[in-house]
Amino acid sequence: MKRLLPLLALLAFAGCGSQSSTAPRHLTAKPVGCMGPCSPTLKVGLPPKAEASKAEAQLPRIPDVSEWQPCVNRAIPTVFRLAYGSRQDTRAFCDGRYLAAHHVWRAGYVYLLPGSWTACTAQANAGAQIVAAVGGVDLVIADGEEKLGAGFQRCFLDRIHQLTHLPTADYTGCFSGLERIQPLWVPSYGAPPNCGPFKAWQYTDGTYCGEPYVTDCSFDYGITSIGRHPQPSRPALEARRRALRRALLRYGCRARVRRHESLGPRCRRWFAQGNAVNRQLGGH
Repeated sequence: MKRLLPLLALLAFAGCGSQSSTAPRHLTAKPVGCMGPCSPTLKVGLPPKAEASKAEAQLPRIPDVSEWQPCVNRAIPTVFRLAYGSRQDTRAFCDGRYLAAHHVWRAGYVYLLPGSWTACTAQANAGAQIVAAVGGVDLVIADGEEKLGAGFQRCFLDRIHQLTHLPTADYTGCFSGLERIQPLWVPSYGAPPNCGPFKAWQYTDGTYCGEPYVTDCSFDYGITSIGRHPQPSRPALEARRRALRRALLRYGCRARVRRHESLGPRCRRWFAQGNAVNRQLGGH
């Protein structure tokens, strides 16, 4: 998440169109955005910034990415940008779909732009549509770096939770006014954040953080536990698959498939459960 965009990037974004007070109609299950000048320069090959202390270096690290980087290609816990205001991030689709396919923890954030209460609702509506288009997330984050006005972030978080039923968190500095009701993700470059408790600390905006290119990077103080249900172990899944295979054989479900006969509700249910177990094992 970038606090100050270069002037050239601001002009490029301006070419994409201004924010409207309603959710954009182009939000579909396809990547959207402008080509040419509206595609930011990829941040590849930049030297990493200084790492934090050795104590913090033992914590898990989380990259956060956007259209400033290529599409993610590592199945690791990741935060990716859903939207800039109401405009879908041009990498949101490929990032979200890749992470969903690999069954890893993922959070999506919306970079909030100031405006009226109508703008707050529009950005939440757009964010909810993008969440659905990219295959879902475990956590939705409000990126409140701009001067948004009192209550704007709370409005956004309440509305997007109402639409998605997903956990939410706040990305801001210390003492935002939301620290008592929202998990905090705090940026602090240099010294650790002087507040707490927080669930993640973004300690740099330029290093290699599990991806082969430069990204923002945060230490995980528990944020990846939000929204993630405990997953069965591989041995448990394999035992479940063996039990389903035995049931399919015992009750003649596979023979029915070979004879092109109706399966019935019990066989259909067992086949569906087996397919779900196979997908989970593919992600282990």
